[in-house]
Amino acid sequence: IYIGARCIIAGHRSSFFTHSKGLHQKKNYFKSIRIGADNYVGSNVVAAPGFSTGEKNFIGLGAVCVGELSSISCSLLVGNPARVKKSMPGDSPYFA
Repeated sequence: IYIGARCIIAGHRSSFFTHSKGLHQKKNYFKSIRIGADNYVGSNVVAAPGFSTGEKNFIGLGAVCVGELSSISCSLLVGNPARVKKSMPGDSPYFA
């Protein structure tokens, strides 16, 4: 698991899974998780094997994060599966 600089993992009960058992292959597989710099991860977030995100994102409460989202930056990610709810300009006062 790689967690970038200045990230905040908030609250409690967030889960980061780096392994799973494939249903079709019937064998275990392992993939890393990568969270870019300046991300805020809310409580109860679940990150599946292979999840990655870009920089300066908010990952909302209870989001289920799957897949490659490394090209997404300066956004609010929410839902199951996590998707962009809102994007913000990179020069926003929050990111200063």
